[in-house]
Amino acid sequence: MWLSVSGHVAICLALAISPHVWLFFIASAWLGFFRAVTNTVPYILANQISREQTGDKNTGVAIALVAAMLPCAFALCSAIMGPLMHVTKDAGVPIYYSSVNGILGLLFFVFIKLRQ
Repeated sequence: MWLSVSGHVAICLALAISPHVWLFFIASAWLGFFRAVTNTVPYILANQISREQTGDKNTGVAIALVAAMLPCAFALCSAIMGPLMHVTKDAGVPIYYSSVNGILGLLFFVFIKLRQ
């Protein structure tokens, strides 16, 4: 997870700084990998945490919560992007937004690891 989020942040920042076509294609390939990781890891963690806390009971509830959470997050992100690009009149704003969110996510992971 660390590798995929770090790669996501680095590629988004590189695209924001120097928008080249070859960098776009690298970003497309990497973001495909990133999307696969972000769509599978929450289910794995929810299943593992649910089994540790309740045994084999109620893992379906945890999986259902994750299944509801991911589309809600994608919908929220999509709802923010349009108005943000309209206000700033810049199509590159989603790249900056994604970079900032990735950095905040990495900081969140660092603080979780430090507390354990």
